[in-house]
Amino acid sequence: MKKLMIGRRWILALLFLAGLLVSPRPAAAETVTSFSDALSDARPTVLANHDIKFKMDALTTIANTETVAIKFTGFTVGSATLVQADFAVAHDTDGAGSYTALTPTTHYTIATVTAGADKTATITFTTAGATAIGADKYMEVTFTNGTDKLPNPSANSYTIDIDQSTFGDTGQIQVAVVAGVSTSATVSASLSVAVAGLNAGTVNNATIDQTNTTPTEISFSTLTVNTHKVAAQTVTVSTNAGEGYTTTLKWLDGSGTSDGLTSGGSNNCDGFSYSAASNASPQAWVAGTNPSGTSANIDTCWYGYTTDDSTLGGTPSRFTTGGGDKWAPFSTTAYEIAYDSVPVNAQATHIGYKIEANALQPQGSYTGTTEYITTAIF
Repeated sequence: MKKLMIGRRWILALLFLAGLLVSPRPAAAETVTSFSDALSDARPTVLANHDIKFKMDALTTIANTETVAIKFTGFTVGSATLVQADFAVAHDTDGAGSYTALTPTTHYTIATVTAGADKTATITFTTAGATAIGADKYMEVTFTNGTDKLPNPSANSYTIDIDQSTFGDTGQIQVAVVAGVSTSATVSASLSVAVAGLNAGTVNNATIDQTNTTPTEISFSTLTVNTHKVAAQTVTVSTNAGEGYTTTLKWLDGSGTSDGLTSGGSNNCDGFSYSAASNASPQAWVAGTNPSGTSANIDTCWYGYTTDDSTLGGTPSRFTTGGGDKWAPFSTTAYEIAYDSVPVNAQATHIGYKIEANALQPQGSYTGTTEYITTAIF
């Protein structure tokens, strides 16, 4: 009898061990990559739009009723509820930027997010949404802000999580809300941005003649008719983001429409526009002539910018080719002035500002504001 009991114990032990060997193990959650949130405006208390992008793990797919949950930690939803119409969802096969929009209700729904702190926007996909995404692994979620909806918090770094989702992946970034130098950043890492006055030498082969520029102010003092002035700043970026960073320049003013300096009245100093100059196609400085090259004045005052970065997106050396000294008008749309695709340490880019007025420009004190926005991509 004793031997029989011992035999049963061995049989039970073997069965228990066999159960351990064949029991299924839960799959570990993977981490998204190329995760970033580009704010349209990173200053404290501003109602900024969010452009969130990430790459799903190669083995992760979206199925019917599965969710992607985005938590805005440190952000407080105001009195106006975040609704589905505030969001847009798109996907891309290769991350090159050609995103295809998904259709609300047909492909996904987003739960209403009411007032309070640390709220989560949950995207629930339908069968049609899962089919539309298919094997595509890049996703973009944009949030268009509105009155008292999701204001930026005070200056600091804040976490945005892909968490509490059911589609299988997780991820975390940080956005830096910075007064003066507005910065957006993706983090499990570091990003620092510094602005300094550059008061000697040249900027993109243009001689700097203004010596009182600071990190927060450019003063051209009194202009001499038909004589341009050049001021400059240095934007220095350090980040260990695996895919580098981009810095853009944006024009701000009270109306949100002007691209140049304005006086207390209705007069303005226009953005440099010779030969349809733009960030994509900067032009050599020509003042007091129209695009056909005649001497007829089309503007009486011009104001523009340049950068010495020759590795921009699009046409990389468009500002520096041919000896540089090429200029573009300011815009209320943020355009790139510095870029790198790898981690950088104290990478400095020189940004030039140039102004010129002729004898027909009305007397007055002209002012305006620009903003640098730096986004790191992990």
